[in-house]
Amino acid sequence: MFGNIKVEDDNYEDDSKVKMDGWGLGGGFAFFLNQNIALNIGLGYVEISGEGDDNREISQEISMKGTTLSVGFSFCF
Repeated sequence: MFGNIKVEDDNYEDDSKVKMDGWGLGGGFAFFLNQNIALNIGLGYVEISGEGDDNREISQEISMKGTTLSVGFSFCF
């Protein structure tokens, strides 16, 4: 994973910019309710970190990590 975040602050003229990257790993199961529809349940782990600069000589470091739970449906035609 990678990306950029732009934060607009009404109190300052300059906006903050943060470059992010991370990784994730997960798996899950598909429970077929009938021949064409499946219920998907997944569990995973993700870590995201980034560094930024808000043009006010303040360096920012951001770090997030945690587990994910996903639920969804698949339709097979």
